[in-house]
Amino acid sequence: MAISKTDLEFAATRGKAIVEAASNLVNQAGGGDGAQSYLAAGKIHEMERVYGLAREFYEAASQDEKLRSEAMLRVALIHQKSGNGAHAMELALKVADQDPNFVFEDLTGRSRSVQTVLGDLYAASGQIDEAQTSYRQALKLVSDDERAGIQLADILIEQGDLDGASEIANTSLSGTAADAFAATADLLRNDPNRLPALQGVISDVARAHSVAV
Repeated sequence: MAISKTDLEFAATRGKAIVEAASNLVNQAGGGDGAQSYLAAGKIHEMERVYGLAREFYEAASQDEKLRSEAMLRVALIHQKSGNGAHAMELALKVADQDPNFVFEDLTGRSRSVQTVLGDLYAASGQIDEAQTSYRQALKLVSDDERAGIQLADILIEQGDLDGASEIANTSLSGTAADAFAATADLLRNDPNRLPALQGVISDVARAHSVAV
């Protein structure tokens, strides 16, 4: 992958957003001893991959009814990152049963939904139809959810649905991600071997968003 000035500008923009999100978490964690502070402290420890301590703070935050869904999802994500997909799925489904439209901010401040989390878990367990349904629902809840868009586009490419993948890329991806996909799709539209190339573009973008939640 050739690195352009636009790529560097995008990285700088994301870096500023991540620093701002981390700064907000620091302020929230240091602002008292309530449930919001516990949630922020959990996110800080999750960022540094101290999952045991992060989970303790999330479980403390979950005692507050207003923060329970987000705290439960964060524990689910810790289980997912630790390779315990079954337990992660159990918790995510509990949140979805209570509120299938629940939206929260990921560790870098971007909006995500419980449906994005479910989509990732279904995809990891090979339940592709269920994953596709969850990602589509996620995009209805947060139209610029790049995580859901990337994963859904990847599924559609695997199924040979280039038009569907292009539509998802155009509506849910932004910046260099959308530009790279569109340029590759146009260049190789009549090439019978275009799908691997497009999967490569999506894979590159997916790596950039692999720690988005």
